[in-house]
Amino acid sequence: MAFVGSSGLALLNGCGFRVGAFSSVVGRRDVGAGVRSARSRAMTVRMMSASEEQSGSRTTTDSSSEVYSLDGSESPQWIQDMNLKLQEYKEQLTKSVEGLDADKVTAGGKKLVDNLIQGEWLSRGEVFGGIQLALLYFLLQDSRMMDGLANFLFGPICLLAGGAVCVKAFVDLGISQISIWPKPAPGAELRTDGLYQYVRHPIYAGVLLASLGWAGATHSPSRFLLTLGFAYFFARKIAVEEEFLEETYEGYKSYKEAVPFKLIPRIF
Repeated sequence: MAFVGSSGLALLNGCGFRVGAFSSVVGRRDVGAGVRSARSRAMTVRMMSASEEQSGSRTTTDSSSEVYSLDGSESPQWIQDMNLKLQEYKEQLTKSVEGLDADKVTAGGKKLVDNLIQGEWLSRGEVFGGIQLALLYFLLQDSRMMDGLANFLFGPICLLAGGAVCVKAFVDLGISQISIWPKPAPGAELRTDGLYQYVRHPIYAGVLLASLGWAGATHSPSRFLLTLGFAYFFARKIAVEEEFLEETYEGYKSYKEAVPFKLIPRIF
């Protein structure tokens, strides 16, 4: 029993020694691996810092002539050309602003005010100036309000106005003289009063206005295109119709000179 006990103890001591030695070796290897890993991370950080410094210096040096993308590659030539143009515009704008004279700006503002105030009121074409300001005002407003206003003006308003023009033109011409043919009806008389003293073909003008209003009221692009087709058709028909009118009525040439507008007063 004593022999077995001593032998077992010796065996355990030997195993304990070997286990301890193995543990010490593994520990040294783990420490060495940690040191190497720390050195590798430090080297990686230094390389990244050097790369960023090099990239920053390259961008600073070549920013006036070259542009680089996010991945560091050189951008296409057209982007570099656009960047050069922007740089030139920026320099020109900076020089222009720096070259402004405060006294000249003040004098120019006073001159502008004088131009608006001087002159006799209501005799300088204020209507056109007011229309211009109104158009600019509506241009800067919310598009939803403008869309609603445009739908109203080019929808029901045009439709009703075109119908009223047609009715008034029919009455001025006379029901007995109405015809769809370019040649005047037999026994028809030349009308130069009513709407015919403003335009030579008010019926066609009313039809076009009503057609535009119907296209706007129904929000129909196809009807709008048909309105354009009507306009082209009426222009061709008027040319043929007026040849017949000149042949039929001796005073039609004088009437054309007195009323030079075909469809729209003072415009066309």
